[in-house]
Amino acid sequence: SVDNELNGLTLAGCGSGTEISYVQIHRGFDDGIEFFGGTAGMDHVIISGSTDDGLDWDLGWRGDVQFLVIHQFPGIGDNGIEADNLGSNEAATPRSNPRLFNVTMVGSARGMVLREGTRGLLRNFIIQDFASEAVDLRATTNDLSTEWPSQLSIENSFFFNNGAYDDETTVAADNDDNGFDEQAAIEDAARNNTVGTDPMLGSTSVTAPNYVPANTAVNSQATPPAGFVDTAATYAGAFAPGGTNWAAGWSAFPAN
Repeated sequence: SVDNELNGLTLAGCGSGTEISYVQIHRGFDDGIEFFGGTAGMDHVIISGSTDDGLDWDLGWRGDVQFLVIHQFPGIGDNGIEADNLGSNEAATPRSNPRLFNVTMVGSARGMVLREGTRGLLRNFIIQDFASEAVDLRATTNDLSTEWPSQLSIENSFFFNNGAYDDETTVAADNDDNGFDEQAAIEDAARNNTVGTDPMLGSTSVTAPNYVPANTAVNSQATPPAGFVDTAATYAGAFAPGGTNWAAGWSAFPAN
């Protein structure tokens, strides 16, 4: 039925004392994980093969995330990330304003949609293989030109093999951003993003993936803030290049 969401994991108003570590959500029927407000965070999480969005948040979520994999499988998934504050009032408080570090996103459709007033600090991402655009910012009343990059930004991240950005001269549902130019924002040298360089992930197979990158160019990125699981993880993506595969031994990727 409408709004009957069968998410793999739903967190509604959970606080910062919530512990979510070493969890996999595989081939969920809706979103992989969705946060409805609260300040809960998570680390060492794999979301694979969701039929809707990988990670979804709204209603003022302000959690911290480190070491996250979102793998959207071809033909069955929507956005890697779909992020909102509140559709009826984009400026409603508390504002969605999470901090995400060390995230690997492997795609099919669109990488992420950030809309309806969400804010957020997104650092040390690998975003690759999304046939549509890697990042789509949307706003109705929220002024993205003043929010970016002071309140919402993506920095120190790698973008590889993604589709072209939507035409900024249109005002269609998929590009409702009042002319904000995502490509220019992402490729602004001050954001320290890298576009077009292959991180060389071990494998993006849907049944036997290996998300560890071989390209050491992903090193020397942003330093995670105090309080994060590993403040020495100054590399893009969820795994250190050539390093230990923390997903080995407990995660699984069955076909059904």
